[in-house]
Amino acid sequence: MATTDTATVDLSGDGTAGAPLTAAVKVQGPEPNGLSAGPLGLVVRPSADAGNALTIGADGDLFVPPPAPSATVAPVTGGAPAPVGTARSVDIDVTESPAHTFNVGARLSPPWAQGGLQSVVSAGMGQWNLGQELAVPEDGVYLIEAFVTGYAGILYPRATADYSVVGAVGVDGTRLKEGVVMQNAYTLSAPAAMSNFETGAATFTFRQQLTAGQKVQGWVQFNGTYVGGDGLAGSVSVAFNKISD
Repeated sequence: MATTDTATVDLSGDGTAGAPLTAAVKVQGPEPNGLSAGPLGLVVRPSADAGNALTIGADGDLFVPPPAPSATVAPVTGGAPAPVGTARSVDIDVTESPAHTFNVGARLSPPWAQGGLQSVVSAGMGQWNLGQELAVPEDGVYLIEAFVTGYAGILYPRATADYSVVGAVGVDGTRLKEGVVMQNAYTLSAPAAMSNFETGAATFTFRQQLTAGQKVQGWVQFNGTYVGGDGLAGSVSVAFNKISD
């Protein structure tokens, strides 16, 4: 009896009692390859591992469906993305390419503003003078700032002079932090030897939760016993920068 092997089966034996005819199915390696021999024949058995999505397709062949997205993401191409809420500290761009692959970009773009240096007119010694104010555009935690300058000039040499300029930063009429910007104070027995002017500057900062429309403000106060002809001056600039929602 003659036998011939095929590409998928190896035959052995000649069909006699001493050499029965047997057939062994060829399985192309290397293993494991998903094909196994069971008591009822060959089988391709899907793995029991969690998350396995192997099925039989409509054509009878093996089929793995594409994963469904776990969330719906609206792609945005460049520019400012459409807001999904009123609270935003970071702008997000999302593009989908190819399907179910999302490219995400983020940029920190909180609102901020800064005013130019503005002169302040004194309403009298010891009085707080509102120098500048800016309204914040949205709710959030802000770093607020007031930059204040001060100047005192003495018209002519004399034995005593005592002036100070005080600055402050605050919100809606409430001063939150203040301090001396310029101090000019002396008593001399020789009037001709004294200095005739002093200048100074200081920056005051504060962090606070604010709501849209609240006003960041800077103040200047002049102090001392004014002598006609002396010069007192101050200026202020305020700024804000949102640091979180």
